Amino acid sequence: MESLASRFWRLIDQADFDGLGAVLAPDATVRLPNTRELFQSPAAYIAFNKAYPGRWHAKVERQDEAGDRIITTVMIWSEEGGPSFFVTSYFTVQDGLIQAIDEYWGENSEPPARRLEKGLSERY
Repeated sequence: MESLASRFWRLIDQADFDGLGAVLAPDATVRLPNTRELFQSPAAYIAFNKAYPGRWHAKVERQDEAGDRIITTVMIWSEEGGPSFFVTSYFTVQDGLIQAIDEYWGENSEPPARRLEKGLSERY
């Protein structure tokens, strides 16, 4: 059976933003700490996603659940190319719906050459 967070990310991947209303509680909030933004309703979060430029996709890389909390790490990329991101999201679930989400975004990038040159890390 598909988890609530997996369904959320499937809807994002399919750009079915109106479908998010079925998984978000009526008073759900979404925080984006990287940009210090708060969406205080599902309608505001859905409108944000609809207005975001480009066609983006999402692939769940990892998911952990504990009690009323689901944590996901998701790769996000655009069909148009450009940067891709890893998003770590903390979902709070209540009564079978997503009550709150905290999303932390990080751009995928190359490691500094100095680390590779010194053999401190390696690419995988």
